[in-house]
Amino acid sequence: MRRSFDRFEEGILRVAKTEIAASDALQRYYPWVVIGIAFFCKETTALALPFLVMLFAAQRITLRQLLRCAIPATILGAIYFAIRSKIVPFGATGDVHGFVAADLLPTVAHLAESFWRQTLKSPSPAFLGYLFLAGSLVALRRPRLIAAALAFLAATVVIYWGMFGIYQNGELIHHLNFVGRLFLIPAALMLFLLGIERRTLAIAALCIPILFGGITTFRDHARFQRMYKRLYRTAEQTSQKPLLVHFPTKPLDDTIRGIKIGDYPMATMRVNSRNGRLE
Repeated sequence: MRRSFDRFEEGILRVAKTEIAASDALQRYYPWVVIGIAFFCKETTALALPFLVMLFAAQRITLRQLLRCAIPATILGAIYFAIRSKIVPFGATGDVHGFVAADLLPTVAHLAESFWRQTLKSPSPAFLGYLFLAGSLVALRRPRLIAAALAFLAATVVIYWGMFGIYQNGELIHHLNFVGRLFLIPAALMLFLLGIERRTLAIAALCIPILFGGITTFRDHARFQRMYKRLYRTAEQTSQKPLLVHFPTKPLDDTIRGIKIGDYPMATMRVNSRNGRLE
């Protein structure tokens, strides 16, 4: 009986050791595999690398853990960008990352001003946007961590170089209605850093611009959708097909619903981009 119990105990210990070994292997390889594969899904994954530096600066991971994750992930990322450059060369006309020198400063200024409200509706009052960003950096307190956060923001500028060059300035029907999605990953990672540093008051204060930006984006997007709903309803009720609508900014040729949107100055209908109304 005693011998059977000893065998059973040995079996349990073997299983436990196997589980621990598997868990250690998973923790060692899982992060860089996930980050490396993620490059092939979204280029913004590159922000994971400076984020690891922020975690190291916050003393949440060791240098060994940083290198163990970052080096293999960077190699996989480099493979992705090498393949990508064969299809769309960097800086080419079809590349969303134009890397035009003249666009760098506007990108830095507009991204810094709008980082927490996550919208490019208008620049006023611009100083509030800079104030919230500066406050979130100061809330990190430790100089090394602030420097790592600035490096993270610099990496964000490189990734979104040229995508924050202009404001909507009262234009309701505009592609910048959807620019808020570009802020999601960098803003979420910054909030995560503030969270693990237990900067509760800073996070509460940042909810003000985040909520304001969310409300304005939702409001304008709802107007955007209502305009297209009215447009399709009008096309449905019109006997003459296709219905021509003058709106050069967003061309559309919908052969199923019988509507053409584009540069048609003689069209009987046009979209007012400032208020989203059909005229």
